[in-house]
Amino acid sequence: MFQDNPLLAQLKQQLHSQTPRAEGVVKGTEKGFGFLEVDAQKSYFIPPPQMKKVMHGDRIVAVIHSEKDRESAEPETLVEPFLTRFVGKVQKKDDRLAI
Repeated sequence: MFQDNPLLAQLKQQLHSQTPRAEGVVKGTEKGFGFLEVDAQKSYFIPPPQMKKVMHGDRIVAVIHSEKDRESAEPETLVEPFLTRFVGKVQKKDDRLAI
């Protein structure tokens, strides 16, 4: 019933276009959280679970969420990765792989 519904697709597109977004560079911290630096004066908090999706130095587009007086960024699209190559050692322990 809801598959291929043009009205539902139009509503999704409207919601997507009205959601605030920002593009900037991720700055990570040692404590697991980070910040999306949009320009010299504006930055958005990136909580630890969202920081697992990006790396320090990545240029991303993020959805901006506002709760009370706090704004946070949720990574949506990777525009330009900071690293072009990632070198590591893969180890197998208890049927799990780790880098």
